Amino acid sequence: MWIHHLVQNTGLISTGECNMSKLSVPNPKISETPKRVAIIGGNGNMGSFFKQIFLNAGIKISITDKGIGPSIPEIAKTSDVVMLCVPIDAALDIVRELGPQMERKSLLCDVTSVKVPVMEIMLRHTSCEVVGAHPLFGPESFHEPGLKVALCPGRGRQGITWLKCLLEEQGLETILLSPEQHDRAMSIVQGLNYISTLVLGSVISRLGSEEIELLESVATKSFAGFKKRLTDMLAQPPWLFGTNLFENPFISNTLDTFEEELAMALKIIRSRNRSEFNIFFQRLRSVLLGGKNEGTVGKNKSMG
Repeated sequence: MWIHHLVQNTGLISTGECNMSKLSVPNPKISETPKRVAIIGGNGNMGSFFKQIFLNAGIKISITDKGIGPSIPEIAKTSDVVMLCVPIDAALDIVRELGPQMERKSLLCDVTSVKVPVMEIMLRHTSCEVVGAHPLFGPESFHEPGLKVALCPGRGRQGITWLKCLLEEQGLETILLSPEQHDRAMSIVQGLNYISTLVLGSVISRLGSEEIELLESVATKSFAGFKKRLTDMLAQPPWLFGTNLFENPFISNTLDTFEEELAMALKIIRSRNRSEFNIFFQRLRSVLLGGKNEGTVGKNKSMG
């Protein structure tokens, strides 16, 4: 229920089943629209994932990564579609060089986790079709069912139609939304999620080794879940999370709201005001759970 509330209030649009009525264009079958696809960063985790997607669809691909593969001029000359599977800073540099060389009928697509600043540069330095994509999963989930990819229209209709249908034919779910809607939602789904996890981890890191061991011994299932999320984060390069926190244009407002809510909660707790706590709790239940009464949500589930 609360996920639906978030989706409604961020304006996310789930399109499903290759339904492109929002874009008012035909739905071409992939077999009818052969493409020559270049993946820049094609040997990384996400690049390798999309490489397999395109190969499974019978599409000819080329890979450029860390000094191997076609040059930027060659990519621009020979590719119908260019997908950027690189960090944001690298993507912006590549777009500035590659964009002016791409033909108007070609498609430029990125898979970064922040859309507004990246797509602004893509649109500024190209005359071709532009799509912003964001896989809503990481390498640990590549083989799981129900994977989702957010697609943000930038310029043109044929390219996003083709990409959306291809992804859905390969078993992925697509979500269509604007760059602003995407970044507003990701400021919570990723940004606030990341910073709250890291801060809790930082609190734990200030404990002594014996206290940390004690936490391990008395950990509940929910705390063990937190530890796994933190461990998974710390196993990744810092830029993967820092990029979202630094580049998302909506993160500042989200963190301001977080500070306000945290200050309110701390005031209630430190004053031991039970009635205010109940009001705070009931407000969350009303908004996020549709006002369901105590005992009707999570019945028979442990809060551990």
